[in-house]
Amino acid sequence: NINYLIILLVIILSCSIFEPDNESKNLVGTTWKLIEIRNSDNHLIFKTGSDWSYWIKFQEDGSALAKDACNDCSGNYTKDGENIDISLSCTESACSTPPPSLGYSYEINHSISYEIDSDKLKIKVFYSNFGERILIHKAID
Repeated sequence: NINYLIILLVIILSCSIFEPDNESKNLVGTTWKLIEIRNSDNHLIFKTGSDWSYWIKFQEDGSALAKDACNDCSGNYTKDGENIDISLSCTESACSTPPPSLGYSYEINHSISYEIDSDKLKIKVFYSNFGERILIHKAID
């Protein structure tokens, strides 16, 4: 009988040790770096490189901090289920080298919903000029 207990214990421990970590990151407290923008048909519009930083971090108190190329941004957000409304204001610093014409803070200010899948945050935005776009972020902390 002791052999059965040992085998059972080994099975239980091995399952918990080798279980993959598929846990999704939290929206709040995680820094989310923009990696690409896609349209509603999933066609790539923009892919970020290493030259510029575009990221957002949601705080517990409803505030948000962000970076739009060389500009610092702050503001607030509200969420209800998967719906999210983000409002950011940014400095208007002149970058030493002009960044690509991305308008990250402009786009994210038109957010309508979000989805988290593991370490990816997808923020859906909509505005009349371009229709629906998806800002895809990766957790960096």
